[in-house]
Amino acid sequence: MSYFEVLERDGPGRIGELKCDQIELETPCLIDQEAKVRDLGSLWGFDEREISSDSRVDFNILPTKSTPPHVKEEVFDIFLKESIGYIDELKEVKGFNIPAINVNKSTSANKRELNKLRDFKAVLIENVDNLLLPQELIESLVGLKEKLSEDTAIYIPGAATPTNLAILVYLGIDLFDTYKAKYYATNDRYFTDSGSINLGELDYLPCNCEVCRDKDVNQLLSLSKRKRIDKVYRHNSNAIKREINRIKESLKKKRLRELVEERIRPDPEITSLLKYLDYNKQSFLEARTAVTRKSNLYANTEDSLNRVEIKRFRDRIVNRLSGSESDYLVVTPCSARKPYSFSKTHQIIEKGRKGRGDKLILTSPLGVVPSQLDIVYPAQHYDIPVIGKWTENEKKLIEKTLRRYLIQKDYEKILIHVKELLREITERVSKELGLDYVSTSKGRDPRDQESIKKLRRELKDVQKRINRPKKIFRSLMEYQLGLKDLNYKKIQVKGRYPKYRFFDDENQIATLTHRYGFLAFTLEGGRRYIPKMYKVKIENFVPQGSVLAPGVIEAGDEIRPNDEVLFEGESAIGVGRAEMSSLEMERSNRGIAIKVRHVEEK
Repeated sequence: MSYFEVLERDGPGRIGELKCDQIELETPCLIDQEAKVRDLGSLWGFDEREISSDSRVDFNILPTKSTPPHVKEEVFDIFLKESIGYIDELKEVKGFNIPAINVNKSTSANKRELNKLRDFKAVLIENVDNLLLPQELIESLVGLKEKLSEDTAIYIPGAATPTNLAILVYLGIDLFDTYKAKYYATNDRYFTDSGSINLGELDYLPCNCEVCRDKDVNQLLSLSKRKRIDKVYRHNSNAIKREINRIKESLKKKRLRELVEERIRPDPEITSLLKYLDYNKQSFLEARTAVTRKSNLYANTEDSLNRVEIKRFRDRIVNRLSGSESDYLVVTPCSARKPYSFSKTHQIIEKGRKGRGDKLILTSPLGVVPSQLDIVYPAQHYDIPVIGKWTENEKKLIEKTLRRYLIQKDYEKILIHVKELLREITERVSKELGLDYVSTSKGRDPRDQESIKKLRRELKDVQKRINRPKKIFRSLMEYQLGLKDLNYKKIQVKGRYPKYRFFDDENQIATLTHRYGFLAFTLEGGRRYIPKMYKVKIENFVPQGSVLAPGVIEAGDEIRPNDEVLFEGESAIGVGRAEMSSLEMERSNRGIAIKVRHVEEK
């Protein structure tokens, strides 16, 4: 029995299990180091009768017609069609067969041909290292990923180095080899965490592997060419293996994106890959990125401003949240402690606000955070370097997000309770939108007693005091599920913040999870409130603990990992947390799709 199953996910990156009759690999890995691979060569002048099965081999790389990556598209398409056409003729070759295909700018357009690869558990992609421009590489790989099954392992030969492995795994690549380790070694190029360097330019060996331990540069240089190549190759291979272990650890901790941002810095070409991916393939990333995660989000670079989780938050608070509940909006600063409502700064500000008016926090990289959603991921879970000043890009982001937010609301007056720079931004946006505004802390610290007194005076005639627990529930239903225009007056809230439990007609419908800031639904709550875009249709069975991907018939388009979902089939109905996105549920043959919380047999 052979299969590939995804075990852990962090965005498109994954840890998987690739199994054939003789071997089991945990991916990402170096396939040439952990298995016996037979390359069946080229289809140019190929005679299929030459192939025989070999029980000593774990994986067969099927032959293909290789072409330069920049040949004319019509020529490339002909050879791609021929290569894929040979696959059926080679099925008699026993073992785990991996078809090989070339890529160029137009590969992903050949949907009809690529659909023939969906049944394979692994696919090799050639020519990746020969694509000259970042957009060509991203377009080719992303295009192919979107055409293949989600539980197909992707093998890119001859590409892996310690600096590019993280971004390649982030793109969803699973299998690599040590070709580049050998190629660099033949040229006396020594792998480091930040790239490669000629052995003769080193004064010290920055490594403690068995090759470098207790040796110096001169000892390596004094070896014969053959022995030196072998030593440097072993070191380079160790460097790649070490990086793969770092990547796996980051994936387990849901910190792969942070590692990618760290690794790209020394190499402009790799940096451009991430930038192109962020600006042009947000839908690819968003569809595979969890809505919550256990670990903090560290936004240490300006590339973090374009992260899926951050852009998704900004889009949802603008597009999903309903109109204002008060005529007044109090604009406040962020704080180091999160949730903001637990910080001393915001507790001081509340002495002046006393729960009156809506409250909005200005911050980077999220732009703005409505106070009732300060517990939601990533508002509660992010951290940034603080130096007391905002960069130009951060200022533009805050201003743009504030403008988008206020356009969707109907406030009569904005009370600006922030320091000078943010005050100037808020005043400018308020003027542009024709909104009345007052700066309650102009020239003072927002925590200053005079600032608090002025805020209190401005709000003294505001009679309506917001019911915070119900406002949190309403905003979470909008933010999490996209639900609007529901009647929340009958909702009852029990418990102390942040451990709220919500009831409807005496039936508990949801609990606020402090860890993620999302609602976890009971079966009754799921029945009443979870909309179609978060529902999953399953086969005729009663799940016990989990719903596996083969049991999914159809999944709502908006489902992402860690979303709350309602699943239903002929025999059962239940609620749980999604382990996969909807596209993976529908396009996978293995793996846990949903972890079941409550299930009821029909």
